[in-house]
Order: sequence, then C-alpha cells, then structure tokens
Amino acid sequence: MRRYPVQGSALVELIERERKAAERRLKVDRFPVAKLLDEFDFAARPSINKSLVLQLAQGDYPEKRENVLLVSPSGTGKSHLATASASLHVLKANACGFFA
Repeated sequence: MRRYPVQGSALVELIERERKAAERRLKVDRFPVAKLLDEFDFAARPSINKSLVLQLAQGDYPEKRENVLLVSPSGTGKSHLATASASLHVLKANACGFFA
C-alpha cells in the first residue's frame, strides 16, 4: 500500500486525484476492453508461461521505453494478456499503447 505524507481531507483529495488521473490515462491509451490478469484462465492455455506473463506485468519495460510483442495463433489470449499487463502499468502512471 502506498504511504502519503498528508492526512484527513487532504489525503482523500490526493487519492481521488490519482484515481481520476489513472482513469484518464486508461481512456487516452484506448485499450479495447478492460481486462485483468486474474481473469485469465492459464489452466485452459497450458502453453502460456504464467510466470513469464506475471514478470512482464511487473516489469520495467515502459520506463525503459521498450516494446513488447506477443505472437501466437488466433484465440490464445494475446489481447487479454497485453491489455491486462499494460493496464497495470498505466495505473502506475506509465504510458502504454495497445495496437492489434
């Protein structure tokens, strides 16, 4: 959990501003739909390396301004995984784009 140097109503206002900023970033980055990694069924797709996907979601590629390219056949969950991973970074105030 994040620590803030303020208390009371100032803390409430700060948290609300951060929430609204995150919503704006998600809207600007134009993700096709809202997805979460928790919603992805890794058991149904055993060929997908779950630890690698989770590492990608926590990685520092946006700060390094690196690209990530997911390649696999249709219907394997690329869009879901890309959207969920990038959304986590956008909520942390990193710019991410989604291109299909």
